Amino acid sequence: MSIRDYLYVSDNHRRFYNELPLYTGIDFYDIEGGRLPAWIKGDRLRGDVIQHTELHCHGDIELLRIIEGTASVRINRETIEVKKDDIIVVNPYDMHSIEISARQPRFSCQLIIFDPEIINDSRFPDRSGSIELLETEMLKYSNVITNDMPEYDKLVSLMNSLTSAYESHAVSTELKGYLYLIYAQLLYLNGAGETGRATHIPERNEFTEKVFAYIKSNYAEQISTEDAAEAMSYNKSYFCRLFRKYFDRSFTEYLNIYRIYMAKSILISDHNAKIAQLSGSVGFSTPGFFSQIFKKYTGVLPSSFLKNINDGEIGRVGNIN
Repeated sequence: MSIRDYLYVSDNHRRFYNELPLYTGIDFYDIEGGRLPAWIKGDRLRGDVIQHTELHCHGDIELLRIIEGTASVRINRETIEVKKDDIIVVNPYDMHSIEISARQPRFSCQLIIFDPEIINDSRFPDRSGSIELLETEMLKYSNVITNDMPEYDKLVSLMNSLTSAYESHAVSTELKGYLYLIYAQLLYLNGAGETGRATHIPERNEFTEKVFAYIKSNYAEQISTEDAAEAMSYNKSYFCRLFRKYFDRSFTEYLNIYRIYMAKSILISDHNAKIAQLSGSVGFSTPGFFSQIFKKYTGVLPSSFLKNINDGEIGRVGNIN
């Protein structure tokens, strides 16, 4: 399945990803004792494998900590076998799925999913800059954090504190505080130490630095892969190979992700924005195509997204029921 084919495969996904900014909780399976979550039905139990989630993507950061048992996690084109204490980091728009073996007696995991916009603040340029890089895929964290990494225990403690606060219906300022600290730990674990470095592409790779600068300056125009390759003095075929290598998708797919990111930013800042005008201002040829792509990457139409903003749903932190 490619990113072009993804869908939110269950009501569970829709509830999480359409109503975020924050969800956290513990999934527990007593397989030996016959205890499975209510949402796992026959079509999710396939022989000896439980399909915890099917292949999908979203614009949120996802942390999955294995408390007990093992799981098989697919992220983009890689399959990762995870065990007790491993933490999986899913970057925005990573294609991912999770399977667990029905042969193991018990399995439990901690899940935290949050919209990175929660901790975006233009008054802190270093932090807001890294959030933009994450959301537009110019910064990707390593997908696995293990318990031998520096300050791993501190990250686990913060994740547990956030989950406890969330379940006790804590006020949004407390929840945001924990998210700030968790995000700081992710930056440290993926950049400051000798292990677990993030692929911080703008600082380390000339190619992707050129790509980001070009798209940021030209996303509102009708640009093609050929235009981008020529502007950066690359042969088109070589440009496409490099792009796949660093972004795991085509230039056009990434360009659309960036355009949707910019559209969301405009809708959040201008509650009176007109969808028809907005589509052209972020580089889409028609409002219909814009709406189609917007729903593909956010799960909702731009009109619904704007309605949620005006109803106070976007930017709210709290329980999802």
